[in-house]
Amino acid sequence: MDWIPIQQQKAGNVMIRKLTTFVLVYIGLTMIMISSAYALRCGGRIVSVGDTPIQVIDKCGQPEHVETRQETRHTKDYRFYKNYRSKGWQKPPLMATETIQIEEWTYNFGPTRFMRHLIFISGRLERIEVGDKGYYR
Repeated sequence: MDWIPIQQQKAGNVMIRKLTTFVLVYIGLTMIMISSAYALRCGGRIVSVGDTPIQVIDKCGQPEHVETRQETRHTKDYRFYKNYRSKGWQKPPLMATETIQIEEWTYNFGPTRFMRHLIFISGRLERIEVGDKGYYR
C-alpha cells in the first residue's frame, strides 16, 4: 500500500473544494439567468408567465407603452378526423381558423435597467423579453 504525504493530501482536498465551489457557483448563476427569462421583478413582487394583465398592473403599475394587434392563425383540427386506412383513403383534417388578441406592454425602469416587453396572448402573459437600456422619462 502506497502512502501519500500529508502535504499532497491537503493539496488534493483544496483542489476538490475549489472545483466543487466553482461548479456550485456556476449552477447557481445559470439558474438565476434561466429564471430571469421567465419572470420580472417589480419592487419586491414577481411577475411570471401565466399572469393576467390585472395581476401585472397590480404588481408593476401601468406600462410605459401598450401595443395591441390581432392575429389570425390557421391550424389543422384533428378532433373530428377519422382514419379510414382499411378502405385505403383518409379524410383530410378540418382547417381551424382563430383570431387571437396580442398585447405587447413595455416597461421602462430608467437608464440603469433594461426595458422589459411583456407579450400577452388571449389575456395571459406568454413571454417576457429584455429590450434596450431604459431612459429618463
